[in-house]
Amino acid sequence: MNKINFIKINSISKVFLIGLLLRLFCLSYDNTLYLSKYFIPFIDWSILHPFENPWKEFPPVYFPYGSFIYLSLLLSKAFGYLIFGASSLGDTVLSNIFIKAPLFLFDILLYKVIEKFTHSNKNINYFYWLNPIVIYVTYILGSIDIVSMSLCFLSLLLLVRKQYIASSIVLSLACLSKFHIFIIYPFMLAYIYRSNFLSTSILKITKSILVFLIILFIGLIPILQSGHLLYVSFASPQALSIFSLAYKIDDSSYLFYGLLFLSIILYRLVFSANINERGLIFGSSIIFSLLIIITPPVANWYIWLVPFYCIFFIMYSNSPKKLYYLFIATYTVKFIILSHFKNTPIIMNSFLITALQSIVILIAIYMWILVIIHDCPIGKKIKPIVIGISGNSAAGKNTLSFVISKLFEQKALTVIDGDDYHKWERGNERWEKITHLDPKANNLHYLFTHLTNIFRGRSIYKTFYDHSNGKFTPFKEVRSSPAIVLQGLHIFYQAKLRRYIDIKIFLDPSDEIILYWKINRDVNERNYKLNDVLKSIERRYEDTKKYITPQKQYADWIINYFPLHEISREEILAGKKPILAVKHILYNDFPSDELSHALLSSCNVEIKVNSFQNDINKIEITILQEPSAHDIYKASIVLFDNLPSLLRLSHPPKWSSGFQGINQLIFLILINKSYM
Repeated sequence: MNKINFIKINSISKVFLIGLLLRLFCLSYDNTLYLSKYFIPFIDWSILHPFENPWKEFPPVYFPYGSFIYLSLLLSKAFGYLIFGASSLGDTVLSNIFIKAPLFLFDILLYKVIEKFTHSNKNINYFYWLNPIVIYVTYILGSIDIVSMSLCFLSLLLLVRKQYIASSIVLSLACLSKFHIFIIYPFMLAYIYRSNFLSTSILKITKSILVFLIILFIGLIPILQSGHLLYVSFASPQALSIFSLAYKIDDSSYLFYGLLFLSIILYRLVFSANINERGLIFGSSIIFSLLIIITPPVANWYIWLVPFYCIFFIMYSNSPKKLYYLFIATYTVKFIILSHFKNTPIIMNSFLITALQSIVILIAIYMWILVIIHDCPIGKKIKPIVIGISGNSAAGKNTLSFVISKLFEQKALTVIDGDDYHKWERGNERWEKITHLDPKANNLHYLFTHLTNIFRGRSIYKTFYDHSNGKFTPFKEVRSSPAIVLQGLHIFYQAKLRRYIDIKIFLDPSDEIILYWKINRDVNERNYKLNDVLKSIERRYEDTKKYITPQKQYADWIINYFPLHEISREEILAGKKPILAVKHILYNDFPSDELSHALLSSCNVEIKVNSFQNDINKIEITILQEPSAHDIYKASIVLFDNLPSLLRLSHPPKWSSGFQGINQLIFLILINKSYM
């Protein structure tokens, strides 16, 4: 076994060594136009004139980049000058080695950051370290893009580790290397916003922006003094190429459809309902891909995509790796091989560029399908989530609705109560012939109409049933919101109503618990007489079996409260309170192991999970212990890493204690499963 591991490690080391030797060999390559004609004279002049601003002395084309990459190259060249003197200046082998040395260091940095994202050393060696695009662009062309991309990825790594200030510092340095990195900054801020509760996220974003702008401003001072700021940032020839795809509308105006498409995709990503680590990485990749797609092809820009592609094809092992190899092969033919030939036929160049851009588009589509749709979802932005709560009278519908409402901002939740759709007020003689449990006694068509209007973002006007006097209130406005709770006796009765409901919850307490709760509610809260309550239960019994109980079959989640110890009807009538236990019946793909681990590790609460005897598709979770609200909070930390984006609260949610707190956890698991 040890011998096999040694062979594997030795094989990986050989691959890394080959890539390392290739890089060291190419460090001295001196046929790079931009280095010899522009960069080296610019940096050498700075060494010989240490206290003067080189941007004032040279045209902006000589060094159209920021001060960080300038300082990186300057320090390396200055070190060479201290050791070797004038022989390290000009277009010499030593000069090329020292000006490329920072590129080599940032190349290694990018290698290590990719390794952190993928946890794979072997695959990185093949996908990145031996990649001819990286070696050609960095060491043959002498492009500084490796610096900006390595800093960009380091910033992303710090961001997912919640080191927001450090991430902003590194990103500002990336922009001070090459300004195109700025295009993903709004998306990174959106990630911070989605990863924290609202009040916290605003504070963190404000701090991050301030740090970013301060460092950026300091770094741009010498360029500001030269008057070349726009050329180095938003108005460089490369930046202006974003307008190259244009449709002439008339003699005085154009439609920049490349920029339009980029703006739409950026807007879609920024306003995702949730952004996780994978969504952040590959959303950034799609933004850079679009930049390349909508602008004239530039050889060194394709290196922007290489680290993203490495991570993607390593993480998603079933993804079509042939596309990646084809990407490398097409680039190699077009930019590496054909660059040595003059007068290449236009048709050949056009074909290769078309093929290369097509591959970039195809990989972006794969990323969108495999990652963005799931990890940067937009669903909650387009339509509200609808929660249905049904069950018998006094089953706990109002209580559960209230417990769920504690997880949302007040303006983010609309509750529609089925009792508001009774046809008649209390005391009407028609109630003597029909019970509230009969669907014919309720305006269910109004309920459906109101739900569809609320669902589509429209306000409705409706009356409310006042249980204290049995009367309907005057009409009041009810506005739409991101979450809607429907609670009532007949929420799952109609198929057309069920189709709108994302999560269906049915409350099914035992007869003993129903009796205790109904007496406690109707006698103590609604001022009914005990005998009237008991007669009402008997009178409604048949309608319960006929209209209410059958709705259980449509539920995603059934909550069955039952007495932990046997208790008789007489004891309940005498006022004895039953000790509760609860069973949750859920579909068998519910992550019961995760819930069990969270409750046991945080609350010391054990749960029993069994197959549901009446349905192979369901499981039954039994819970006998009631945790504290603080224990529920601790369990939520174990269960969820995306609560802020899941709920968009300005503050942490208000956790309930006992079984209601567990209900909150199960509800959030279902929400997370439904939308993420």
